[in-house]
Amino acid sequence: PHVVTDWSHALTTEHGNVLAMVGVALLVFPKLALGLSGFETGVAVMPHVEGAPDDTEERPVGRIRGTKKLLTTAAVIMSAFLILTSFITTLLIPADAFKPGGAANGRALAYLSHEYLGNAFGTVYDISTIAILWFAG
Repeated sequence: PHVVTDWSHALTTEHGNVLAMVGVALLVFPKLALGLSGFETGVAVMPHVEGAPDDTEERPVGRIRGTKKLLTTAAVIMSAFLILTSFITTLLIPADAFKPGGAANGRALAYLSHEYLGNAFGTVYDISTIAILWFAG
């Protein structure tokens, strides 16, 4: 319980008013948006979205509606994961570990997987992350 209280106190100590917090959030948003990179997967599966029975090549209304649902669902899920992981990592990882050269710098979720789930799971997580990034690149 003290972790949440400590986080809340640190948040209001660093940025005393809400407008300053929003301003800082807008400055770092491009970096956070990288967490939404799963949208490429949505783009890759768009051709597989089934249309309505009365769709034509000229008017694929059902297919467009289905694609909107797909992208909206992906946006909601990825946004929730991004916000949740950002919150959890700031609660569970010491601030020094985030600094350049720190154990969690650039790899917060990997740090947590090693720290809380053991080195075997952490190593599987690391290998999975490397494979996903390799395939994406």
